[in-house]
Amino acid sequence: MAIRDNGFTVDSTASRGERLQSVSSNIDTYAAELGITGSRLTWYQDASDEWDTAVAKTITESGEKEDAVEDFNRYVDEVTQYYVAARKMMENIIYEYGGKPDEFIVRYGFKGESPRSYYDLGSKIKAWIDTDTKLKAMVPPDPRVAPDAVTTTLSDMGIQMDALYDAALAERSESDAAFAAKHELFAQGSYQLNILLSAATLVWGNDDPRLRLLGFCPKSEIWTEKKPPAPKDLAFDEGTFSWSAVEGADSYQLQYRISQTAGDWSTFYEGVETSTTEKPAEAGSYDIRVRAIAGEKLGAWSGVIEVVIEEVVK
Repeated sequence: MAIRDNGFTVDSTASRGERLQSVSSNIDTYAAELGITGSRLTWYQDASDEWDTAVAKTITESGEKEDAVEDFNRYVDEVTQYYVAARKMMENIIYEYGGKPDEFIVRYGFKGESPRSYYDLGSKIKAWIDTDTKLKAMVPPDPRVAPDAVTTTLSDMGIQMDALYDAALAERSESDAAFAAKHELFAQGSYQLNILLSAATLVWGNDDPRLRLLGFCPKSEIWTEKKPPAPKDLAFDEGTFSWSAVEGADSYQLQYRISQTAGDWSTFYEGVETSTTEKPAEAGSYDIRVRAIAGEKLGAWSGVIEVVIEEVVK
């Protein structure tokens, strides 16, 4: 990925990382010239490592959060399946003993459909355990209870489900904190980059190529309307066309038309190299221009040079 503009306040994570890598790698070379000293210099020196650490932390914490949430949801599904099966058994026990079955259906929390969300499921399990405890404590004990193994399993599942919920909540909190720290570092970095860009342009001007070494884009190379800028230094020497590379470009296109005319342009070269020996098909005097291409984005055309093609080898 290449730096295409100086809009660092809206950088993507990758773009900010690329800028700061350039800053940290090259600030020592230019710090004295730009008047960068003390704690500000230290910030630039450490900026890339600090950003990489913050980004890695968000990735790690996000992954741990997703794992914890997935574990929790999977367990809720497992508990739901067990509860539904146990409820059917318990309903059969209630109706087996007759009496007032509807009363016991309500007491156990069985009225309506079986719950499938964490909060409802947890409440239903607690209602079941409370009812079971009270019925067993009666003298004599009421027989409309499930086997001990079932109620013990339900109780353990409720406890485990709560523990997984708390774990997922804690991981979410840690993930949110990591993203907040990254956001704060991004905001601080925007201020520092603004200061550095101002210092560099005041000393070097706004189109100096050294700006790229500090993570910025020289004015003439800034992508406008999200398309590549015009290539510089188009020249023809000893049978070879050449031009300067454009950051972020995938390929280049050379066109020609007869000099001093308003005719249509024709393409005679398309490729990834920044030089070519290809030429117009016929000898003559031509205007030549070049542009960069990035994906489907067609860049701005360069200035035109006039070239005389004396002989074309076919």
